[in-house]
Amino acid sequence: MHGSTKPLGSLRTCRWRKGHLSWWPPTSHLCLRRSSSAANSASSLEQTRSLLSRILPPSKKNLTDVKPERSLELWNGILTASAQPEPSEITLAVFGADQWSASRELVTALLREPFASDASSDSRIVTRWANISASHLTIVNDADTTVSNSASTFWCPSSFLQQFTAPLRIYEFFEAHPTTSGLSFLQNDASLHAYLKADIPLIICNPLTTSPAEVFRARSYLRNSNTILVFAHTLYGADTVALRERYEKSVEGSAVLFVDPYRASAALDTLKANPGSSLAVQQYQDGFIQSGIASISRAIKDILDSTGKTSPRDVLLSLTNQTSSGQLHSALSVARIQLKEDQHECDQVFLQVSTLRDEVELERYTLHGRGEQNKGTTFDEHISSLAKTQKVVANEMDRLSLWKMITRVDDITSIVSSAVAKSFTGIEKQLIYDAGRFSYLQQKYSSSMLSVLRHVPHPFSSSVLENELEQMMASPTYSVEASALLGPLKTRQKQIIRYPTARLHVAAQRSVLGLGGSAVTGLALSWAGWVQSMAGHNIMPLLDVDPTTLMGAGGLVILIGLRWAIGHWETSKKRWWADWHRIYDGLERDLAKTLEHIVNNQVLVVASKGCSEMCNIIDQRNQIIAELSEQVTVLENSQPEEKPVTSKNN
Repeated sequence: MHGSTKPLGSLRTCRWRKGHLSWWPPTSHLCLRRSSSAANSASSLEQTRSLLSRILPPSKKNLTDVKPERSLELWNGILTASAQPEPSEITLAVFGADQWSASRELVTALLREPFASDASSDSRIVTRWANISASHLTIVNDADTTVSNSASTFWCPSSFLQQFTAPLRIYEFFEAHPTTSGLSFLQNDASLHAYLKADIPLIICNPLTTSPAEVFRARSYLRNSNTILVFAHTLYGADTVALRERYEKSVEGSAVLFVDPYRASAALDTLKANPGSSLAVQQYQDGFIQSGIASISRAIKDILDSTGKTSPRDVLLSLTNQTSSGQLHSALSVARIQLKEDQHECDQVFLQVSTLRDEVELERYTLHGRGEQNKGTTFDEHISSLAKTQKVVANEMDRLSLWKMITRVDDITSIVSSAVAKSFTGIEKQLIYDAGRFSYLQQKYSSSMLSVLRHVPHPFSSSVLENELEQMMASPTYSVEASALLGPLKTRQKQIIRYPTARLHVAAQRSVLGLGGSAVTGLALSWAGWVQSMAGHNIMPLLDVDPTTLMGAGGLVILIGLRWAIGHWETSKKRWWADWHRIYDGLERDLAKTLEHIVNNQVLVVASKGCSEMCNIIDQRNQIIAELSEQVTVLENSQPEEKPVTSKNN
């Protein structure tokens, strides 16, 4: 360990004055205030940890795509550390936005002593990263005994570490590998952890390689009001003030500085090369002032002065409280961002499910929609095919006149049955085609539903629902068979043949018998009249009728029989048509009911069930997000507002 000066005791009970220590005994009212604030802080920490465990992903080890700032393990460690006693010195953590941010040159310019006579000390500062494989370096004062000796610890007697109200320790992080996007220190767990624990984080950004918008975006959830943002670029005059004010508005009042570390290092090198030259001293002063490096010390002093405390103990306690408050605000901001992403994720899943549900409902309407405005639906196609059957049967029945019926009276049933079967050929083909089309649609929408269910994020996936849908698909009643669609048609066809056609056949036989009987009777009377006229006397004494009257009566009987047979046959056909229309209407209803049953309980049952259950899951998720958001709001409102520190200089 470098240096011989050692503190007399813990820095928590000592006063730091111009490089020496004196005892500072704690008072009772400070202890009471500290215990009260500690109790409130512990309660807030416990509530925040409990809330984060319900919002953030469970473990980064199980989820490779979890961002470092969303790691539950990280925040558990941060918030647990916040509940521990405050450290004995101010921690300044320096981060470079990328490998071109000149963070190493910035720390070098801060630590180097311009007028020190010991050249080896200056060389040690410049080469402090030599043979260091770690990603960070702990820079401490020689008199600090609270840090154990390690390869990543650098003891330095720099006056920069001793010029403030309380002792200062620097954690310097260096990113040697380029990042694809974003701030490099946010991609590393250790640097992110150090940022959240630091009393004063300092982020240096090269605006030529890292957009300031990246820094501003990170500040939306890294809520330490003592953060110092340094842009590795120098401005002069009114431009500096205007741009600094504009940037400070974007980062909620954090100090914004414009510094050129390379110019500061060049000024120091000029002085070291010729320390006795007044010209070198003047060049050093001009370069060092123009670099703006001194504004960093003034910004740190502004932060310490903003606490309103004077003793090291009170300053450390105030900074610790501010850091803890910033950690709570950061944790709640991360929770809020996570909830917004969860809500966005929920909306995306709802959009997928809604799109599939709309397709299913449109397909349902297309398949069995009914009414005047539902032209072109599958049910409408079935009705059109049924309408054609009436034309086919009507043509056959029109050709089946009395005279043709008389010659084929024993074939009436077969003739009508053949006409009915012929008329149903078109609708049968349509139903068989629809059975195949329904099987395709069933597979299409069921596969789409399972695909959505298997690819949704974890909160929305349900193995129980997936298993239930697969069981439905494995059910014997799931597949669409053509016989199911043809069943109503076959039933009604048998009904037509068994009842109306059988009655028509009997009516045809009666018509033929009636016509034959009237014809025989009429011919007999006409023959008797003809025989009587030929014989010249009355051969039927019981009938005192002349021959002409007998022949006329015979012809009249034949005509009456013929008229009765025609009327009876036509009336029977009308009755058959009435039965046909009743059965036809029943067939239309049966087809509609069967089609609706198959569509709802077979074709679209898996997709409908899945969409319905997914909507319930989404509703539950939305309710949980709303409840968690409300709890985050309550915790945010219970926290004291952050007090931004505005830099007074540059």
